[in-house]
Amino acid sequence: MKKYRFFIWGMALFLFACGNENTKNPIEEEILPFRAAYEMSSRDSSFFLPVFQRLVGGELICINEPDDWTDLCPPGMGVRVGELDLEHFTYVIGIAEIPSAAYVVEVDTLICKAGGYEYTLRCLYSGEDTLYRHVICKKYDKMYSNSVFSYSVLLEEGLGLKEDIRMEGNSTVLGYGECKLVRTRDELLDYVDEIEISKYPELQDFDFSTQSIILWHEYGSGEFCGVKTRLEPLSRTEYAYEAKMCFYGLTEEITDVCYASVLDKVPENVRVGMEVESVYEDY
Repeated sequence: MKKYRFFIWGMALFLFACGNENTKNPIEEEILPFRAAYEMSSRDSSFFLPVFQRLVGGELICINEPDDWTDLCPPGMGVRVGELDLEHFTYVIGIAEIPSAAYVVEVDTLICKAGGYEYTLRCLYSGEDTLYRHVICKKYDKMYSNSVFSYSVLLEEGLGLKEDIRMEGNSTVLGYGECKLVRTRDELLDYVDEIEISKYPELQDFDFSTQSIILWHEYGSGEFCGVKTRLEPLSRTEYAYEAKMCFYGLTEEITDVCYASVLDKVPENVRVGMEVESVYEDY
């Protein structure tokens, strides 16, 4: 009798499991930390070029059905939706406006959630007076047609350059092409003397609690036309600094310069790779 009871109980469990399998929400089964994007072919990405010109900054669009494409790109534009494989794939395109051309993408992923999908782009940028349009063009496995699609673009300003101070460099111990990151006044005095520092009001009362200095020394020949500096984040703990001493033409005139690039305070755990070079530009 106990055997029959066990058999009936087992069958009931089996039927209950089968019934549940048929009623599960397929979206809830796919709760993943991210969804990998397929690499776009040149044909795929070039297909969207006419559309990017019409997108507004900060706009992100999910193309999952033919109607999504028709709303975005009317037939009059001559770009046919039939060229997209919407049976097997979903396309995510958009424009993120970043306040600088110097930035690093920290997060760029599609998260699968119960009931839908959320696309997240997070960037760390170095402050500049430039507005850069970051293009988003992704292809994923087909999403469920009834799912909710949302997105967030998160921008965070990291360390940025503030100004470049040209110095005489008469007292500097730096060799040509050499750069040093200076975090304290004592460190600054290791490379230039007090007399030279006193010639520059910006350096006399320099606030090292909120700012740091990249000091460099270089020379070149030609008609000197100034310097270009750039600070680019590679990660939260690593940056790349680049200084270019610019010249027009090749002449025998030699220019020897020492510069102090002022930037936000560089924490002890942050590394800055530095490079300086002389370059020649056309008129």
